[in-house]
Amino acid sequence: MSEIRTTIGGSGTLFGVDVEVDADITKTQGETGLDWRVRILPDATINLSQSLEALAEQLSLSVTLPDSLQLSATIEAMVGEVTKPAKGPSGFDVAARFKLEVLKHHFWQLDLSYTSGASINGKPAMVNGKPAYVFGMSMAGPIELSQLPLIGSVPEIGDLIIEKIGFFYSNAEFRSADDKLDFTLPNFGTDTTLAPAGTKVTLDHGGFNLAAMYQHKGHDAQTMAVPMATSTKPAGEVAKFSTTPSVAQSPIKWINIGKTFGPVGLQKIGLGFSSASDPDTQSGSVGIYVDGMFQVAGLGLEQLGFRFDMPKSTNGKVSFDPLKDIHFHLGGLLVDYRTPSFQISGGFVTLPGGSVNFVGEFILNVGEFGIQAYGGKRNS
Repeated sequence: MSEIRTTIGGSGTLFGVDVEVDADITKTQGETGLDWRVRILPDATINLSQSLEALAEQLSLSVTLPDSLQLSATIEAMVGEVTKPAKGPSGFDVAARFKLEVLKHHFWQLDLSYTSGASINGKPAMVNGKPAYVFGMSMAGPIELSQLPLIGSVPEIGDLIIEKIGFFYSNAEFRSADDKLDFTLPNFGTDTTLAPAGTKVTLDHGGFNLAAMYQHKGHDAQTMAVPMATSTKPAGEVAKFSTTPSVAQSPIKWINIGKTFGPVGLQKIGLGFSSASDPDTQSGSVGIYVDGMFQVAGLGLEQLGFRFDMPKSTNGKVSFDPLKDIHFHLGGLLVDYRTPSFQISGGFVTLPGGSVNFVGEFILNVGEFGIQAYGGKRNS
């Protein structure tokens, strides 16, 4: 096997950032590989919002960008890889790392990723004869649920790891409800290379999705994705962010787990997006929900969950750390106690949203007599 390696250099603009590029071109048995390293010029002060607008403009995006992505995070580094096989389209992967100051001298890492290596049902995803693309912003994970108070101590739930969570857009065309878009999200490795392994993601809708990639101990990683509603960008206008809050097309997207561990029955895990409780500082809330039956001495918890708020940034900063200011959510409480002559049963389930909304039922039977009641509560 013969290999020819050539190193070249140059400059240009990528994602709206002025950069200098060093690249190694490798030719092996008819396949051309291009591994390139990017050095951001010292006077480049572009932030995440500007990069997304530049990328959307370059891709001629027909929809507005979700306001949850409008963050003044500062770029730190950018790396990528281009591969030209002997047959088929070229592959293009890039990852950029940004830092957002969330509190004084405390930073939150964000990753901007792009790939053209997606497939639908095992075949390359193509749009008008060109490879479909996926880009998005995610938090640099992982988030281990075992490290969280309350929810992390529940058996099975503590074995869940959220590898990445963020917003992703694809121009892929879904022709049936069974179509699945598979791709490997390029991960930031070092200042000069991508990580050896990316994160595998599966989407069942095009456009913008809120997606969380999670793994349960002993099982393959899976994707939860909630399609986001978007507005059409007026023809002739440059790419821009939406002026209205982000809205999900459905309240919660569930994935079945079906695990039982002693008194714990872990049935499914869900992802949701709801409106902000404080619109001045937040652009919405991301919720992770765990549905099952957790019983102790006749008392059952039906659904547990937590959520964190997506921040708005002002002058490049935000007033809270989303991963430290986590809000816990009890989705349901059930009680069932029975003897031959006595029964008391009841419970409630809460409804999606930031307010306290729930409905419930109560049953009391003593001998031949009984009472049953239904009710609910809503905080407007």
